[in-house]
Amino acid sequence: MHCPAGFTINKNKELCECPVAKPYLSAGNVCIACENAFDETTLKCIVCANGTVWSQQDKTCSCPEDSYLAYNDTCISCGTLFDEEKQDCIECSNGEVWNLTTKKCVCPA
Repeated sequence: MHCPAGFTINKNKELCECPVAKPYLSAGNVCIACENAFDETTLKCIVCANGTVWSQQDKTCSCPEDSYLAYNDTCISCGTLFDEEKQDCIECSNGEVWNLTTKKCVCPA
């Protein structure tokens, strides 16, 4: 038995298959490796964009921990809080703290 280039022989099943290092078979009939995950429907690697990372648990690309998805679909990291309405970080200065009720930076009580 002879396999095409890029494939290995599975002697137990008597067939050609992708090697462990490149376990996915693309639409072009080529064995590939994927950084995140493989889409069985499109037969392509899933690529996470704009600072997102693959979540194996959720099976989706999302912002890393301590980051937020802003209006332009880009992950941003905020030192303190994230304003959902303004889609921006909230930074209080001069020792002030964020008041969740008034949605303003105020002197600590």
